[in-house]
Amino acid sequence: MDLDRMKKWLDFAKEFQHGQFWDSVFDKDYTEKAMEQFTQSSAPKPLNNSRFPLADIFKSNHEFIIVLDLPGTRKEDIEISIADYSLNVRGVVNPRYSGMGKVQTERFSGEFERTITFPELVGGTNISAKFDNGIIEIRIPRSHRSKEKIIIE
Repeated sequence: MDLDRMKKWLDFAKEFQHGQFWDSVFDKDYTEKAMEQFTQSSAPKPLNNSRFPLADIFKSNHEFIIVLDLPGTRKEDIEISIADYSLNVRGVVNPRYSGMGKVQTERFSGEFERTITFPELVGGTNISAKFDNGIIEIRIPRSHRSKEKIIIE
């Protein structure tokens, strides 16, 4: 456990000693906020703080295939880029009925960004992306390098 987390834990424990803990333990907002201190990761998060869009990643001897679910998007609202070991997908999902009051909403709308990291260097030529009915299929050839002999000078 690092020092910052240890300090947060000690501060949390002090609240317990002074009786404030039990006064607020059943307050959902307080409990969630307190627990976030110990579960937060230093890894970058997508703009919407979730795993959107959902992705399936497949690999063969020749290529990676990435399938992303992007319901409610247009291909004009999506940007895909690739560099070194990662694929970045960003865009916007516009709300379907933006002028109406919401009773219940479970579908995501707004800006998103998702970075997918590969176990090996990716990129090069012949990368393709196909958009069909809210699903993007991206094909990235795997770069196989033959074993190279290194000459010692």
